Amino acid sequence: MMKYGINGLSMFYAPIESDFEVTSKLGYEYLEIWWPKIGDYLKNHTLSDLAADFKRYGVKPANLTSIEEITFRDKAGKKELEELVHQTSEVCQGGVPASGSCAEQDDSRADAPADR
Repeated sequence: MMKYGINGLSMFYAPIESDFEVTSKLGYEYLEIWWPKIGDYLKNHTLSDLAADFKRYGVKPANLTSIEEITFRDKAGKKELEELVHQTSEVCQGGVPASGSCAEQDDSRADAPADR
């Protein structure tokens, strides 16, 4: 059975709160969460607020997508990101798939790979 939803990146400049509202109003069941919106959301909300928003709007998370800036993190930064992704996934009703994407090249690092 096919499941339909909205991709949060399709509403690039809108906050995740708008993603919830639009997904619900259009009658879609699922929302694919664009990861950078989580960071903005957590500036003024908690992960518990995120769980409450899913319930309030009657929307289910499809997945967490485009987890960026993975490549050029030190061990502590990678651990911090892993913990946040895990916690967010758990809040999203028992866990959802997550997908990463490659970071842009950091030319400020002497050991950064050359452009191809």
